[in-house]
Amino acid sequence: MAEESSTVEGSLYAVLNVPQNASEEEIRSAYRRLSVVFHPDKHASSSEDDRQTADNEFQRIKYAYEVLSDRSRRDIYDLYGLKGLQADWDVVPRVATGLEMLEVYDRIRRLRQEEYVQKLSKPCGKAVIRCDVREIGRLFAPAPTVQEYQDDEFDDDEEYFMDDDDDEADFLDENNAEQSVESERRLADVASRPAVRVERKTFFDGNTGLPFRLQGIAVEQTLDVALSPYDSMSYTCNVATTGEERGWGTVGAVFRHTLTTTPLHSSSLHCGVQVGHVPQLSVGGHLSLPSSCFVYADAAWRPWSHQPLCILPRVHVGRQFTSDVVGKLEFQQCEKDSPSGEQSLRLVVQRDSYYGNLRTHLSLGPERPPSIGVRYSPKLLSSLDGLLQVQANVEGVHAAAGLEQAVSPMTRLGMRVQASFPGGIELTLRCRRGDQRLIFPVTVSDDVSLSALLYSTFVPLTVFFLLRECVIRPYGRMCAAEEARLRSALLESELSKKRKENEAFVQLMTETYQNSVAAEQNRRGLVIRNAWYGRLVSSSNDSEDSSQTDQDGEIVDVTVALQCLVKDSRLLLYDTDKSSLPGFYDPAPQQPKKLRVRYEFRGKLHEVTVGDSEPLQLPKQSHTL
Repeated sequence: MAEESSTVEGSLYAVLNVPQNASEEEIRSAYRRLSVVFHPDKHASSSEDDRQTADNEFQRIKYAYEVLSDRSRRDIYDLYGLKGLQADWDVVPRVATGLEMLEVYDRIRRLRQEEYVQKLSKPCGKAVIRCDVREIGRLFAPAPTVQEYQDDEFDDDEEYFMDDDDDEADFLDENNAEQSVESERRLADVASRPAVRVERKTFFDGNTGLPFRLQGIAVEQTLDVALSPYDSMSYTCNVATTGEERGWGTVGAVFRHTLTTTPLHSSSLHCGVQVGHVPQLSVGGHLSLPSSCFVYADAAWRPWSHQPLCILPRVHVGRQFTSDVVGKLEFQQCEKDSPSGEQSLRLVVQRDSYYGNLRTHLSLGPERPPSIGVRYSPKLLSSLDGLLQVQANVEGVHAAAGLEQAVSPMTRLGMRVQASFPGGIELTLRCRRGDQRLIFPVTVSDDVSLSALLYSTFVPLTVFFLLRECVIRPYGRMCAAEEARLRSALLESELSKKRKENEAFVQLMTETYQNSVAAEQNRRGLVIRNAWYGRLVSSSNDSEDSSQTDQDGEIVDVTVALQCLVKDSRLLLYDTDKSSLPGFYDPAPQQPKKLRVRYEFRGKLHEVTVGDSEPLQLPKQSHTL
């Protein structure tokens, strides 16, 4: 049955040319009338191609009749369409037999297995490359004088040279007494020139001839694996290196088990182990309560820490106030040498809406001053998000602003500029592709200045707009054009197939058409002179030739098809998709279409044009030309 339904397109009511509220008698009468025309036995003496065309059309008519004559299948079709018939859905509940219940169970089990396979592994990665471009600003700074160099206290590993030829170091040798006078004279001449300061630098200090240095690289990769519908495992690997030519890394695994999963209540437990630079063992859990409250808690033990019995707890307690407002209270215990302090308490209120995200927090701790921060991410355009962030404490103020642009359904590019008082300016560039992220934090300057702000905003924006206009958008247009070309080729192939089927239908129905025309002319009845269906844009008063050439390739001649539907000098088409009528097809998919008919009745010429979903009744006095 699925194969038969796959050959039927459009409306089954249009195949039989009956209204949606047609009675069983009307459906049976329409089926009998069309069967007389398209039954294979009526074309036994025709060619093989004509018999095949008649058989295909008869199978469409037969399938439409079988569905619409069965009350239960007709109800399913009215509600769900052909897909409902293919899926064998039911409209009303009924008592299932044991075999049917077993089939339903097997179907649900297969769906769960498919979901399990899809969630079997989910990789997520992040790479952070930290750079320092403060040297670029120093290149354009005024050169220091010789007196400034003499007043500085330099380290032993620093060297200075004069910006002159290589042989200028020879006359600085004080042991050569014969050239002392000449040396003093040349030294005074060279000392009046600007001096350049050079440091012995490592790879991370920029010993590559470029005006920037690499401060550190960190790479993190996480792989989530579903072991069962209630168990999962997460594997994490971290590798990082710093500017001191030292690196570290950790490898860890976390096992999670879901205890309960209901719409009002859920709970889970997890335990993990981490080895490497910071070995630790952790255990924790999550609990969601019916009162829109949730609790998350875990504790980590670091056996090789310099602290005795180093256990670091972490507790998050939250509540869902409304559908878009969440409040959380976070407590975290850290090691004594942690930059964030030994203990910290944070209150967070977050609001997510269609227009953006607003997040506020208040942080307290015994070893660090309290701070308050506000972060707002407005949705500027459909593919552009903004960022405004301010955080303040007694030590200073941190302000940040940024943008994030979606360049494709899977790729987003973003930038953020952060100014700290004190602290300087930092530029962060981001690229996200699916669950993979690439982050470039760049230190621009040690202090906040207008030139540094312009440099850290104007240059990235200029590069981004050039990249978007010269690479991203041309590539997107190229991909869209290639996709449109493939769709057009596929559509043209389908239309070519439909045209051949229509030509075969016209050839098949030529004799029926001639008999119908002769019978109607004898009684001075309804004779279809011309009929066109498709994307018609010319007016009904245009000539016959203009109608046929209008939008060439997007109209089809349906004169024979309509004349074969005439019965007793009457033609009635209902408010259904006309492309499903016998002898019709859709010559302009996804385009508005019309049907224009020029016919003769009682020796007078008539013409009418109707929309694709409008009913049509012939003849009518109002159609007279």
